[in-house]
Amino acid sequence: MNKLFNVSSFIISALLLGNIQIALASSVECEEYLGCKRKFCEIEHQITIAKSKGNTDKVDGLNIALKESKSSCSTKSLMENLIAEITEVKEEIVEYENDQKEAVADQKASKVRKYNDKIAKERIKLEQLEAELNALKQS
Repeated sequence: MNKLFNVSSFIISALLLGNIQIALASSVECEEYLGCKRKFCEIEHQITIAKSKGNTDKVDGLNIALKESKSSCSTKSLMENLIAEITEVKEEIVEYENDQKEAVADQKASKVRKYNDKIAKERIKLEQLEAELNALKQS
């Protein structure tokens, strides 16, 4: 039961966060692809890594995620997911900027640095997501 729960949890996480994870875990082998082909390639790449590490639970979950992706992936759905992720990242940036302003007002230098780092990371993620969305739009 616990193993089934872990696999189910992994599948849900993979489906909800798949695009972010795939974008961040991008491999050189898959850079030539766009859209669903790239997503499939990335999942297959992750399967190869999990197999090499002997992580059978992850392999099982990734195989299920790959099967689900192959049955439901479309350029439209990828674009919708990317737009939703871009919106979320922009909201995170606004929250971090508000927290940063508060830290500046409170003269807490360590918190200001912490929020500067978080804002920078989110902006990088935003650029990556927007680039992926633009590539899909042009394909």
